[in-house]
Formats: sequence, structure tokens, C-alpha cells
Amino acid sequence: MAAPVQATYGFLGFFDILGYRQLLERNEIPTVIEVLRSKVGSLPTFTDRIFGRPLAEFKNERASEVLRSLQWLSFADSILLTMPVMHKEAPGIVSPGATATGEIEPALEAGLFFFVATRLIFEMFSSGLPLRGAIHVGDFHVAPPFFAGASITEAYELTMKQEWTGCALTAAAAERVTTLFRGENHDWLELSLPRYDIPVKGGATIASRAVNWGFWAPWNYRHVTGVLREAVIESFLKHKKTLSEKEFLKVTNTEVFLNYCKINARNSHPEPWQPLSGFV
Repeated sequence: MAAPVQATYGFLGFFDILGYRQLLERNEIPTVIEVLRSKVGSLPTFTDRIFGRPLAEFKNERASEVLRSLQWLSFADSILLTMPVMHKEAPGIVSPGATATGEIEPALEAGLFFFVATRLIFEMFSSGLPLRGAIHVGDFHVAPPFFAGASITEAYELTMKQEWTGCALTAAAAERVTTLFRGENHDWLELSLPRYDIPVKGGATIASRAVNWGFWAPWNYRHVTGVLREAVIESFLKHKKTLSEKEFLKVTNTEVFLNYCKINARNSHPEPWQPLSGFV
């Protein structure tokens, strides 16, 4: 008899690849497979690559354990990223690090998830596979190739409303990170997950937080004067894609957001994802 299915509580991100239909229509099958294999197919080893070393070499075993709990599920033009958390009713954590018992504080647990999600969005963008997505916190169950949970539906619905390359937080996720990253980490929170009016269909906006995925982009460095719009257009056009009027709107919305984050980065003191430095 099969074991009963149990829900897991944690963070989840739902991501949609923009221009996927054109990718299929305008490229030969071997080309499409190679593009998807090199990026989407390599997601199971993504954390090893972005941290620059295998999880087994992390200084903190719990950090390695948290990252091992990440699950990737890709299907058609969608990517689902999930991570269970130990602390469902987490208090606000003022400073990052390990507790006296050796557990990761909830802020670091969340920080690891958002670090991975941020790098995913930027690296897919750089490869000409721009994403739009949403991050939620709630109950879900993932047992590839199956998944279930109203929380996944909520993230999916917010994803499909958006008109840009970017990632919005649902109200529940925004509330949780605001609680977790208080005190000395507040400035970092506003730089990494800034409050923003998310552009959605019909010319409307939704007030929430968004992932500042441009941290690793050249246009964030102080000595670089940017060709930001050109970089966004290049990502949308890569792999023989074209731009319709709707895509131009997404380009403009993306450029405006990245300029907003760029200005904030130049006027702020925290380093990107500073709470993680020296920890993993």
C-alpha cells in the first residue's frame, strides 16, 4: 500500500519562458533540443555551478542540506522550483547565521532560495530564454512528474498576468520576507527584493515585491554606462525570435525595472546577497 501523500510547506517559484513558441517554430529540432538541454536540462546541477563548488564542500552542513532539498520540475515552457522550510511559523530574524543548535535561521533558509531563483532568472535571460515568474510560500506536494497544491496555482496565475521579464512575489511571500529580513537586513531586503508596481496585462499594476535579478548584470557596476535596452532586446530576439507590439511592451517594462534597480544599487551600500557571504 502506498504511503499517504503529505503536503510540504515552503517556498516555490513558477517560471514561464517567454517566446517559447517562436523558439520551436523558428529553429530546427536539434537546435531547440541543444538550447533546452544546455539550460533547462542542467538545472539539477545548477546550485553546484552558481556557488562554484559542490554542495558537499560547503562549510555549513545545514546550508548544503537546504540546497539539496531544492526540487526542479520542467515541462514545456515552464519551470517549477520548490524548497521546503523548517520553520512554518518563523519569527522575524534580525541577523543571519546559524542558531545555537546549528540550524540555519529562517532568514538564511529563505535567502538561499531567493539567491538560486535570482541567478536562474538572470542566467536564462543571458541565454536568450527570458523568464517571467512568481514566488509564493505555502503548502504543496511535488513527486516528479506529479505536483499538486493551490499554492502552485496561485504562483502560476500571478506569473501569467505579468508583462515583463521579471519575478513578482505573491502577497504571502512578500509578507514573509518582510517579517524575516528586519533590522540590519532591511536595507538589503529593499535592494534585493524591492517594493515595485508589477506590470500586468491591461496596462494595470500590482503593488508587491519583485526579485532584483539584475544584480549580476554588467549594467549594475558603477563604472559601466549601459546599453541596457539593447541587452533586453537581444535576449528577446535571440534564437531567431522576433518582437511583436506586445513583446516591445515587455521589453520596455523590463528596462524600466532594471533601471530602477540600477539606480537603487548605485545609491545603496549593501552588497548583493550580503547575508550569504562567507556562510556557505
